[in-house]
Amino acid sequence: MFFVLDLQYTDRGGPNNVPGIPSRVSLDLHPAMTLAEYFTNSSGTGLTTQGDSPGQQKVSEIDDGDWLMFEDYSLLNIDTVTVRAASESQGTVEFRIGSTNGRLLASGK
Repeated sequence: MFFVLDLQYTDRGGPNNVPGIPSRVSLDLHPAMTLAEYFTNSSGTGLTTQGDSPGQQKVSEIDDGDWLMFEDYSLLNIDTVTVRAASESQGTVEFRIGSTNGRLLASGK
């Protein structure tokens, strides 16, 4: 979930009936905490409804080699990531940039 701030402005134009010039900018504002269910793309995973509340889901059916992708997130000034997971076996979570084979930023068990 995120918010979009869309700003539009047209100046007053110039002398001799020069028309105004329109300008527009959009900003995606993401909260500090992102739930895994809001991934952009994935491979091998599923979504399971959590509890009785509609819209509350969790990522499930995660196996070795599966991945989630999140686009348009800035990692500037991010020094900690918390992952909440439950499994019958231990695994490793990797954070990579650009692709599943991209530069490894961090990993944890």
